[in-house]
Amino acid sequence: NNVTLSQRNNTSAAILNVSGNNTLTGVIDLNAGGTAGNIASDGGLLSLSGNITTTAATARSLHLGGAGVGQASGVISNGATAAATLSVTKEGTGTWTLSGANTYTGSTVVSAGTLNVSQAVLADAATVNVASAGVLNLPHALTDTVDRFYIDGVEQASGTWGSLTSTATHKTARITGSGMLLATNGAVAGGYSNWATALGLTAGVNDGVAQNADNDGFENGTEYILGGHPLDGSNNPKIYSLIADSDDAGTDKELIMTIAVPQGTPVFPAGSPTSAVTFEGFGVTVRGSTDLATYPVTVNPVAPVATGLPAAPTLGGITYEYRSFSLGGSNGITGKGFLQVTVTNP
Repeated sequence: NNVTLSQRNNTSAAILNVSGNNTLTGVIDLNAGGTAGNIASDGGLLSLSGNITTTAATARSLHLGGAGVGQASGVISNGATAAATLSVTKEGTGTWTLSGANTYTGSTVVSAGTLNVSQAVLADAATVNVASAGVLNLPHALTDTVDRFYIDGVEQASGTWGSLTSTATHKTARITGSGMLLATNGAVAGGYSNWATALGLTAGVNDGVAQNADNDGFENGTEYILGGHPLDGSNNPKIYSLIADSDDAGTDKELIMTIAVPQGTPVFPAGSPTSAVTFEGFGVTVRGSTDLATYPVTVNPVAPVATGLPAAPTLGGITYEYRSFSLGGSNGITGKGFLQVTVTNP
């Protein structure tokens, strides 16, 4: 018999397999109501052999969850109207397999557990998002074209994506099997994701901006912005403290901090009292203090002071340049002073 599911705005399952091997053969219609049609297998095997679609006039979402095993062998398709697109979200720690010649054009999300997609039928104009707790298994040995690929909601570079043992340009533990994805669009070349890939970080494993892949005390995002290497603890962000005269009006030496930043980083404004810019969503802030408790001292951007420093690096396809800052009131070095740079992730 056919089954009509009224959509819900919660995670409770409209169809739940508790134990044993059970099969539903009828068409499943994700009808009007909330935002999600929830089907779960908490034990045994739940088989859905009929087609899954919607007779609603607007977009619907199929949520497949539970700690058990499920499979959908029928065709998962959009509804009859242009707005009635259907998307699929895999939830829970279990495993679901989609083996039909699916035609749905909405997104595919793996928030947890494993989703097996047996055929290379993901929509060319759709997105795929795999969370760190999820795995997308592609056993079909083909390359499936999609619009964009995300890991934990972060857009990845365009190109082929596959398992750690694949021949894909980009490899990730979030994908297994012999198949690959081809993302036709992606993060801007030269940005963080390309830098991370070029320097050997593994997507979905240790490439997060807030992760510290080499355990050197600096997050990957800070290494990216300040010219460090994320997998070399001896190649840290380029931050130098100097006692030198800048291009200010006087000739006295002052406290200078010189940092490396990617070319294209905006010009730092005069401090009021801090000096801060945003680059590719990362915040870069320079501030000054006399006691490291409060930071009321004005920071003055000055011409780069790089005497005695190594050349600004080029790492992971990113060319860096030096920027320098003077601590206000430090001319002549009459007392204690401190300059600090912080990087905040997008």
